[in-house]
Amino acid sequence: QKVGCVQVCLDDLAPVEGDNGGSGGGGGCGGGGGGGGGGQQDREGSVDVLLTSGGSMKVDLRVAALGGAFPGHAVAEPSELVSLGDVTEDPSVAEKKTLRHNLALKAKSYLEGHDVPKLMQGMVHALLEAKPEDPLLFMMSFLQAARDRDQVASAKRHEIDRMTAADDEPPGFAVDGMDLLPDLSEHHSKMAEVLRGDPDLYGRLSGCRTALGVTFAKCIKSCVDCPGHALVRVPGIFAGDASSYEVFSEAFEPVIQAWHKDFLAGFVHATDLEAWKLPITDLGAAGNGCVQSVCICASRNLQGLRFPGACSFEERRSAETLIAEATTALQGGRLEGAYLPLRGSDSWSGRPGGMIAAEAALRERGAAFEEPDAPALVSAGFARHWPHGRGLFESSSGGLLIRVNDSDHVQFTVQRADGNLKEAFEAFAEAERLLEGALRQRGGHGYARDGRLGFLSACPSRLGTALTATVVLRLPCLGKSPELQNICKANGMNVRRHFPQAGHAEKTGRPATATDAWELCCVGRLGTSEVEQVSALHRAALALAELEAQLSAGEGGVEGEGEGDGEVAVPGAQQLPATAEEHEELWEDDRVEFGPDACPEELPDFSAHHSLACKVLRDKPEIYHSLKGETTPLGVSLAGCVKTGVDNPGHPYIETVGMVAGDAYCYDVFRDLFDEVIAALHPKWGASGGRHVNDLSGERVAQTRMDASGEHIKGVRVRAARNFKALRMPALCSREERMEAERLLTRGLMRLGDDFRGLYCPLRGSSSYAPRPGGMSLEEEARLAVEDRVPEEPDSEMLTSAGYARHWPEARGCFAAEDRRLSATVNVEDHLLLEVALPGQDLAGAFDVLCRALGRLEAELLASGHGFAHSERLGYLGSSLTNLGSCLTLGVTVALPKLAARKHDMDALCGRLGVQANLLLSRGHQKFTFAQGVFELTNVDRLGSTEVDQVNLVIASCRVLVDIEERLASGVAVDFGREPEASLGLGLQHAGSGAASAAGASSLAATLLPPELAVQGSVTPLPTMATKASSENDLGISEFDRPGLDADEVIGFPADVCPEDMPSLEGYHSLLADVLRANPSIYSELRRKRTVKGVSFAKCVKAGFDSCGHPMIKTVGMSAGDAESYDVFSPLFEAALHAAHGDSFTKALHDRGEERARLKDLSWELPASHVLSLRIRARRNLAGLRFPPAISADERMEAEQLLLRGLQELTGELEGEYIPLLGMCAEEEHLLEGADLLFYAPDAVPTLSSGVGRDWPHSRGVFLSRTKKFGAWLNEEDHLCLWSMEAGADLRAALYRLLGAEDALRAALQQEGHSFAWSPHFGNLTSCPGSVGTGLRFEARTRLPLLGARSTEFRKLCRGLHLQPKNAGLGQPDVWEVWSSRRFTCSIAEQVQSFTAGLSTLVDVESRLTRGEAVDFEALLPSSS
Repeated sequence: QKVGCVQVCLDDLAPVEGDNGGSGGGGGCGGGGGGGGGGQQDREGSVDVLLTSGGSMKVDLRVAALGGAFPGHAVAEPSELVSLGDVTEDPSVAEKKTLRHNLALKAKSYLEGHDVPKLMQGMVHALLEAKPEDPLLFMMSFLQAARDRDQVASAKRHEIDRMTAADDEPPGFAVDGMDLLPDLSEHHSKMAEVLRGDPDLYGRLSGCRTALGVTFAKCIKSCVDCPGHALVRVPGIFAGDASSYEVFSEAFEPVIQAWHKDFLAGFVHATDLEAWKLPITDLGAAGNGCVQSVCICASRNLQGLRFPGACSFEERRSAETLIAEATTALQGGRLEGAYLPLRGSDSWSGRPGGMIAAEAALRERGAAFEEPDAPALVSAGFARHWPHGRGLFESSSGGLLIRVNDSDHVQFTVQRADGNLKEAFEAFAEAERLLEGALRQRGGHGYARDGRLGFLSACPSRLGTALTATVVLRLPCLGKSPELQNICKANGMNVRRHFPQAGHAEKTGRPATATDAWELCCVGRLGTSEVEQVSALHRAALALAELEAQLSAGEGGVEGEGEGDGEVAVPGAQQLPATAEEHEELWEDDRVEFGPDACPEELPDFSAHHSLACKVLRDKPEIYHSLKGETTPLGVSLAGCVKTGVDNPGHPYIETVGMVAGDAYCYDVFRDLFDEVIAALHPKWGASGGRHVNDLSGERVAQTRMDASGEHIKGVRVRAARNFKALRMPALCSREERMEAERLLTRGLMRLGDDFRGLYCPLRGSSSYAPRPGGMSLEEEARLAVEDRVPEEPDSEMLTSAGYARHWPEARGCFAAEDRRLSATVNVEDHLLLEVALPGQDLAGAFDVLCRALGRLEAELLASGHGFAHSERLGYLGSSLTNLGSCLTLGVTVALPKLAARKHDMDALCGRLGVQANLLLSRGHQKFTFAQGVFELTNVDRLGSTEVDQVNLVIASCRVLVDIEERLASGVAVDFGREPEASLGLGLQHAGSGAASAAGASSLAATLLPPELAVQGSVTPLPTMATKASSENDLGISEFDRPGLDADEVIGFPADVCPEDMPSLEGYHSLLADVLRANPSIYSELRRKRTVKGVSFAKCVKAGFDSCGHPMIKTVGMSAGDAESYDVFSPLFEAALHAAHGDSFTKALHDRGEERARLKDLSWELPASHVLSLRIRARRNLAGLRFPPAISADERMEAEQLLLRGLQELTGELEGEYIPLLGMCAEEEHLLEGADLLFYAPDAVPTLSSGVGRDWPHSRGVFLSRTKKFGAWLNEEDHLCLWSMEAGADLRAALYRLLGAEDALRAALQQEGHSFAWSPHFGNLTSCPGSVGTGLRFEARTRLPLLGARSTEFRKLCRGLHLQPKNAGLGQPDVWEVWSSRRFTCSIAEQVQSFTAGLSTLVDVESRLTRGEAVDFEALLPSSS
């Protein structure tokens, strides 16, 4: 057993023959007595240190004079050392034993006291690893370095000892209070925010004390002493005892409300430790092999004693004694174990001096009790008296660990590797109960708890259950999906990467980087009981494991309705290993045909590739042959640069770059190829003669207001990317180069000066940054993520193939200045991305800040011999060919609601100005809405114009757009139909065709820019729309530049006339693809046909040809442009519906009158005990107009007006108000979100390609009744979508309300000569063929905690019952939304009957599971299923 890397044997003294004189290879541990026949005599009490073959150290304490040696094993604790086995009864032998024992103890004490064994082991390991030519010199250097480190550590220990000696408080804010509170304006805790908001609070509480003497100053000492960081928010207040929460409630309550947002005033926390209520399913057995371990951690404090941060030495010792003695109540059972005080602690008489051997074992397992070193914890008093009064109880099985006097008096930790969460909770609950019972018997001390706040912890963030339950799951497929975070968040869970425990690096020799394991834990502690939290975690873990199994098996969801409608499974993604080494192996996988190191001899077939790089090589193969064997001075090949374009053929209608730069030299060595691509991406660069001029003179930017009223512009940001010239860029660099870039940049960022003082946080799991091994903490990661400052691991195939994900997260991180103006990311797509963000409209000021920061950083780097990559031809060099020249991205957030209503005119104007307006998205229930009309205005050009040019152009453009917005708001007519310079008075001139001359460009800029913005010798020609850069990221399209939301069709498959030959559908995954692959003659038969209203076959199938889909998501792939489409194109529609519904498709639908008549005979009863609410939806279209995928803007407006007139005639409980999407205010948006009736702009590619989103958001809106029980969507995916909502289980009332509204609307439409589209064969006709039939969907929100936890059986049963389930989220993991999937080939009455019967079956199964009965799920499935 390792004891501080020293093995000492004291038992079983065994004589070793010949050892006395060193006559041979000695026995025992040492075996090094002499040599041959007469080596040097061993000195009495000498110590031999040998290195075993396994690499561990053995110290053999051999007393040669006594003729004995110690056998080769060790004992664990000093208490066992004093018992020596009786070898002989000879008194002389006993005397020798005593002498040897004393010598051994003295030697062991001396060695361990000076950490000699550990130091020697480290030295020998380092020596063998380095194998230097001069080992003695190496060892001397090693020992000197160790001495230097020890001196630094000793000084630090001395300082801490001085601060925490006896009962003295750490220096700083006095715990007895001060007359005046210090300035907290630069402090960043929640408590500091409360004190600033209520300046009199300190005065009101400073004279108060609890009954145990805790002052308010003591509680807020860490807040005052530690300003913290602007990006890392902490509570900033600690309770000194249980009464603190009551005596200082004015201070604690605002912090509690901020930290526990769901716990409202007046709520009472409920405690529930009844383990029998938990699900019985073993996660390890039911988790499909995904679950690796589970852990329960909870803390408690003792009533009547001050908490550890505020207690005296005697109180700490008293708490330790009480708890240590109370652990005897755990003896004799499965929790039996021993209490071990920390090493060096003399406060517990049961083991003076504390643990020795066990400490190393605990540290190796990551369970060691470490001294606090965080400034806030030290200031709060948690390090006082260290290590006295602290220790750990560990059960013999190792499953239970109890820490004493950490931040709370007691901390329970139960961990199991078998995944049995219920067993872990039972062990915790049992230990918690037994320990409290024993504490009450010994000293009358129960746990500190409050009737409203639950268990009381020193930190208010842990109130309530004071419990953290965690499940570690291996999710290699799901972990790569961006939906993982959303799924967990919707179910009230947090999910984080799981990292190896402490000791991983020492064991494996590899850094503790991320794996494909994830930690899943509950979010809240206050307001929900322990059983509720653990049950929710159990269900979430099972759901994730089931989804992972589906993705691993290649299964996926099928949309029950049209594109974007219905629940679909999370798409799987290519599995990417998470460790740095595995990332490297994947990228260099031999199975990839095109490797990163060398090009194949012959040019690959690029006929199906659609990137710019592949097109150039395909059209000019001589470039490939001339460059394929070239490499840069840093070793980058052409293969590495174009690998991403070769690996990813792309889409014929989405043109990507298809290549990256591996280093600065690529732009010269591979110039023939790079210049071709650059010229296509940056037309202005070619027009300027292929040269770029940089200008980082902040003073040359005009100081002018872009928004005179100050009402439109909300904020500005400026970003600049940089790379080192002497290092390969992030896509192709080695691990060592990446670490060197991080080292250089962090050193430079830390030396920017006091005005940019900040903190660098390496990504969690990165071990490359010495001051923060292991990277940022979980808490830091969560808080920085809220600020959107944590770089995300690349997961797209283009980025990973390019090499951007290699070594992740090693040597990557983020820097943020304390004032939050300046931030930076390191080693993501470029070595550095520096950003300045300011509120308001001072773009010139933001640019000036960036220029100063860049100047200081570059000067610091040049002093150390490093500079940024720069070219006279191309300016600053980025790894992406779209980011060259200035490498500058400007952004102005501006509200332009009036212009937003004329988006086409605005886009045309922005194209003339040379800027791009990206419509910002606001979230609501994880959806997006564009109703606010807020844009981010960005520069289009980076190459071919200076930085000053680009800033001035954005300023001028903002002024123009804000001026037009105010004119529109004032009612001034603006004729966008005429040329802009004539109607707007801007004096714009046409740039003409082709490349403008320098003089023309100068004249054009001069006419555009106001006089104060004109900069001599610095001009920017205005580009046309064709010159817009497609993305800030080399490898894709801007997320805000979404096609399909303007008046134009999405570029792709033609929407008017089909190509003569059907495009290949190999690799496509839709019903359309299945039908046309099986019967291609349908394409030939229908491709030229049109309906009377002009809807073409091409329009109907465009979505299916534009989107190949995903193998695990089966979409329909087609849409109907009008009612006649179902007849004209019936061979296709019927074949697709037959494929979806089988032979039942041939069944004729019931007459509508017969359907209504049959409803009277139905049984409507639903189980009210489980059904919380109901919703019914009906999709309808107008027969005389084209459907939304093919509709014109005028027809859409006509449909809106027709339906609105009918809706406004509704009376009674159906009477309500219509709210158009365009111009919707925040209050209206909030109202509709609360009713769950707000619909959003489509973002799915098939839906956008179908044409449903064109002209968004014009002529669309929501009708909501005053009772909020009825609503309607106008011009979403169909002309009309009716909703009927009912709290409770009254299905009959909900359906009759909806049918009554439909009848009233039908009558109103008939008076105007219109009707709903309907067919005897297809039923109600909808845009998506998946919704035809009744057009109804019945939904029930029902509570199914036990059945829902059995994910596999639950989903299979639902499929058999024609139901689809989805967890409701919203913090209610027990609640499921279940809806009917049957609507075609059945009547409304049959659909109601199927839905009620299926829902009743689910509730019956839930009831049987609640009673503990066995359920045969197979027997419940209908025979037809």
